[in-house]
Amino acid sequence: MALRKMSSAAFDVLRRGVKGVWPTMITPFKADSSKSIDYDMVEKLTEWYIKSGSAGLFSVCLSSEFYQLTNEERLQLAERVHNKAAGRVPVVASGTFGGPIEDQAAFVREMAKRVDAVVIVVNRLAEKEESNDTWLENAKKLLDLTDDVPMGFYESPEPYSRVLTPDMLSWAVSTGRFYFHKDGSTDRQLVTDKINAATQAASKLDHNFGFYTAKAHYIKHVLDHGGYGFSGISANFYPWVHAWLCNNYENKHADKVQHFLGVADNVIRQKYPRSAKMYLSEYYGLPITSECRIHDMNPIEEEVIKMKFAFEMMDEMCRSMNIKMVNPRTLEEA
Repeated sequence: MALRKMSSAAFDVLRRGVKGVWPTMITPFKADSSKSIDYDMVEKLTEWYIKSGSAGLFSVCLSSEFYQLTNEERLQLAERVHNKAAGRVPVVASGTFGGPIEDQAAFVREMAKRVDAVVIVVNRLAEKEESNDTWLENAKKLLDLTDDVPMGFYESPEPYSRVLTPDMLSWAVSTGRFYFHKDGSTDRQLVTDKINAATQAASKLDHNFGFYTAKAHYIKHVLDHGGYGFSGISANFYPWVHAWLCNNYENKHADKVQHFLGVADNVIRQKYPRSAKMYLSEYYGLPITSECRIHDMNPIEEEVIKMKFAFEMMDEMCRSMNIKMVNPRTLEEA
């Protein structure tokens, strides 16, 4: 299979850049002994994310339980999502999972046949105790070994958090290979500095660089400072809310929506990703199991009650502001 051509409509969207939400997709599993992937439900979720106003899709990520998937499953999952999206939105997927850079590069080339851009999991290019210089050396080697594959970054918190500096991000953007970045920074000023560095580097190229925060409480800040939006956990619960904020961040009601997303995030992330699957089943009637490969912990009663409150607050807010809700079971307005 040849590398995917970079002339598709979806890639053109990625290249131009678009403000919006990129859900970090969960992986539905069947309730069998092997917890095999439920690909019919994968397609149902893909359609739901798109109909809910998502700008793109991030498949094969930590939310997808990617460390618990085999390489074959990672490739199949990404391809299934990309095929279902059918060019309507760009699809990216992680391609680095540790080990020798040569082996990671080989997998990146395989993943590139199936998606619009392959995402580098930042902490997989160097061990926790290794320096940024070592990371940069490995990153350059990876780029050399992956031809012209379009790339992205994911500052995953697992197995440890490695956050790029503004200079590191500026270097990466200047290579012309990067189009997507899921930022894990927890410092507001650092977020601003990284956006500025990336924007300046991208201004010298013929394409944009999509900067998306992983932090629900930073969405409006990112958009206000020239970033592109959000890619994170809560987009698996009510992606239309994020889509509204990204499209209306200068609206007089934007702060109200931002405050909800920032506070509710503390509730829904408990026992995640099981909480997302339970939420979709309980409040939208989606026939998705709560099976996970990461852990088997169920939310305690207190967490279930708080999740119900979060749903009710979201529902009331959307109805009062005429924000369209999309039910994943019926794909009709709720």
